[in-house]
Amino acid sequence: MRLRLVLAAIGLITLAVLVSACGGGDSKTAAVTPDSTFTIQAKNVKFLPDKLTVQAGSVIELKLENLDATEHDLQVEGLDADIMSGGSMKAEHGGGHGGKQMVAVHTMANEMGSIVFRANKKGTYNFYCTITGHKEAGMVGTLTVE
Repeated sequence: MRLRLVLAAIGLITLAVLVSACGGGDSKTAAVTPDSTFTIQAKNVKFLPDKLTVQAGSVIELKLENLDATEHDLQVEGLDADIMSGGSMKAEHGGGHGGKQMVAVHTMANEMGSIVFRANKKGTYNFYCTITGHKEAGMVGTLTVE
């Protein structure tokens, strides 16, 4: 009888530990609802719009809609941001960023990509397409964090 009570107690403690380990979740893997969503179109070596303004500390979803028959990307230079989901950048197009959390998203022809991030520091930041020749052709813009 006493052995059964001890085994039952051990079972309950084990169950409690397992349940608590599975609960809550990590904030980096939990779904995040953005405060604002912006869509930038990439077409004819231009970004439309080419100017965005966001609030510091807010969670932003930035969508890159590629309307061309060639790949494009968008990289924000120097922005201090916490990346929450999405985003990607091929290493040959500037993706090798030494572990820094870079706001960058890559799209193939006629596709859409997105990134969700928190903009931490006020300022005006340049963004551009890193595909060879696109920045030089005018595929640039500014992101202002107020």
